[in-house]
Amino acid sequence: MSNKLTKLDVPAWGENLSAFLQVCRENGDTELIQQIEERLTASYLLGIRKAFQEDPVANKIAADAIPAISAKGLLVDHLWHLVKPGSEDIFERSITIILEELEEARQKPPSLYLVSMQTGRSILPLPKNGIFQPPDFEGEDGQLHKARLTVHPSITSALGLAAQETEKKAILLKKAQNPAHKHAYAHLAGPEKIVDSAKERLKSAGVIVVAELAEIYPAFEIEFGREHRDGITQSPNFQFHRANLFSAVVAQKILRICGSGGECQIGAVREMTSSKQRWFIVPVRIRVAPQLPLPEGDEPVRTPEQT
Repeated sequence: MSNKLTKLDVPAWGENLSAFLQVCRENGDTELIQQIEERLTASYLLGIRKAFQEDPVANKIAADAIPAISAKGLLVDHLWHLVKPGSEDIFERSITIILEELEEARQKPPSLYLVSMQTGRSILPLPKNGIFQPPDFEGEDGQLHKARLTVHPSITSALGLAAQETEKKAILLKKAQNPAHKHAYAHLAGPEKIVDSAKERLKSAGVIVVAELAEIYPAFEIEFGREHRDGITQSPNFQFHRANLFSAVVAQKILRICGSGGECQIGAVREMTSSKQRWFIVPVRIRVAPQLPLPEGDEPVRTPEQT
């Protein structure tokens, strides 16, 4: 085994943070616990990846395991003294994340993967043109030097924009934890609750909500909640219960199609965004309510077009 492996850098805050995590768990500080666990997970993931780069034994253990998760026990034992974790449960969870990524990668063409230095998780497989060779540069010695390979700017710029959106949403979700704001941000914090509320409304209206309908019945995609993507931050209305309104819209649209006595299957809600707007889409499958027979002796009135 390489001597380098015994000198893997332990993050300066590694073991101290593990001890701090234990104190927070004893005190029940949920928000702080989550932040520390995420930071420790990122540290362990990066340490595990470094070990895989330098240790052929770890690579062989993972490569020979089918499915990949079956290597977890061996890797936990083998990498423990290399990564030097201070939190056993988070270290084991980090091994699981790595192996799940490996299993997913096996289902795709071989590729290099871009890894986030903030989270330690793989972000995306790099395309063939994903590696960029910058032009040579003139050093202090007056000589031309070859620049280091880097990720293509088209990829890094797209990731930068995505990171901005993730940060915006994280800020919104944090505000949603405030009881005074929860109605305004509930549709972002838990969009699945929109569907849950819509199902209750439909049941009250006589619609039968089922887990699955046969494919012979028509499927639709219902769109709702379209607004400016930054509207909620530019002009917040903390009294506006968007989730409640959206659930009423979804229920009303389904009721119009199937009618009371019909059946519907409602899928998972998807959040959609464009450069300027945000909206939601939910897939549904509907069996229209059967028409009730006319009372005996009554005849339908024919219109001129039917005669």
